[in-house]
Amino acid sequence: MKPLVKKISFGLIIVVILIIGFLIYFVLARIAPIGAGYKAKMLCSYLFVQNREIEPVLANDLEPFNPLIKYVDAVVDYDKKTVTSTAFGLVTRKAVYRKGLGCTLIPAGSKEELPSNPGYVEPLPADPEKVPWPMGDLNATDPIPAGVDVKKLEAALDREFWEPDPKKPRRTRAVVVVYKGKIVAERYAPGFGKDIPMHGWSMTKSITSALIGILVGQGKLKVDEPAPIEEWKKPGDPHGKITVEHLLRMSAGFDFHHDVDPAGQRQLALFGGIDSVAYSVQCPLEVEPGTRWEYANANPHCLLKLIRDIVGREDIADYISFPRRALFNRIGMRSAIIEPDPYWNFIGTSFGWATARDWARFGLLYLNDGVWEGKRILPEGWVAYTRTPAPADPLKHYGALFWLNAGAEELKDITTKEKGERNVPPFPRLPADAFFPVGHDGKRVAIIPSKQLVVVRLGLSRVDKSWDYEGFLADIIDAVGE
Repeated sequence: MKPLVKKISFGLIIVVILIIGFLIYFVLARIAPIGAGYKAKMLCSYLFVQNREIEPVLANDLEPFNPLIKYVDAVVDYDKKTVTSTAFGLVTRKAVYRKGLGCTLIPAGSKEELPSNPGYVEPLPADPEKVPWPMGDLNATDPIPAGVDVKKLEAALDREFWEPDPKKPRRTRAVVVVYKGKIVAERYAPGFGKDIPMHGWSMTKSITSALIGILVGQGKLKVDEPAPIEEWKKPGDPHGKITVEHLLRMSAGFDFHHDVDPAGQRQLALFGGIDSVAYSVQCPLEVEPGTRWEYANANPHCLLKLIRDIVGREDIADYISFPRRALFNRIGMRSAIIEPDPYWNFIGTSFGWATARDWARFGLLYLNDGVWEGKRILPEGWVAYTRTPAPADPLKHYGALFWLNAGAEELKDITTKEKGERNVPPFPRLPADAFFPVGHDGKRVAIIPSKQLVVVRLGLSRVDKSWDYEGFLADIIDAVGE
């Protein structure tokens, strides 16, 4: 073999070795830990928050969305309520269920069990079947408001639960329609029901917004002032320009992208068993605060830092109990929880759980301008502030951790050539005042003040042509005669 050929061959061998080495490192150091953490955490929540059986969870909730999940083994301890997952036989992660907190990943390498809930507050003790709606479930559907076409409602739900294409299943799990304060339609998929908590994913961000609003109403925060995060107060730190409003409106300018990288920033914060708040607070800036809108979980993670510093500085139990004391128990959300990371930070971006009726109660609070049965929960003007488009969002589709059906009017100064077909609201057939907590895989609460409607739709649906959410809501509006 000629010397030049030998050199080239040797060089190729080195390159191949480096590529293989990098792939092994990437899989073992990044993919495997997140995969094991994902399966341990999610399986734990499905089993012990929802109290479901493992076989349908694996078959319907986990494996269809990630084929690698089959290569992550899981061992369930039903007595201790833990799930231990091992990826590729090499990387192990463990999640544990705790009363009032749901499931949490134990940090990698830790041999200590997580302590019990230090701030446990009992959900409303009264039997919901004996307490009038909306604080309870008594008379939730009676009487049906005048003008409602029940047959049209049933037909709309029939279509929503119909599976026309086995290759693109809709997996609708729950629908609750509240009109003029009453439940006028409600349906659940087999195996689910009104007492089963449903994962909200990013609908949890809207709960975080409500908790911030409560602190604003108490005079403990001001949205137009710099976020009082100690780590950002060093002279010259560009983070010091970040206001509470920037965080609420996804406009802080973090270099924290909402990507689909299986080992990306979002996944590490959720399934890495790390301190999600410290990780986000330390995130560098990519642009000047307030100059760019980008959907990035670092923003609400930092809001949870504010809540913890204000409420739990003296006693962590006060922080852990805050969502229930300040919000859930005040509006009858008995089932609601927000799961924390192992360092007592609520993962208020993604890990909220509540029954479909409790998600409807949350929607009703906003439909009624933050007032619940005559008592103001959110400060006056907070709902209007929530529905105001983020200044940095060129499409005006986002408010304060809520999505908006805005766009056309606010974008009249942007040419069609610049924005094309996006120069319209997300749902042109729906009222412009509609706004939404939105979660992954088709989880949404539609709040439509002009129609006196709250529509909860929960499922595991990929948003594509197989699922017509806009058409579903249009059918509901038609059925109530508004």
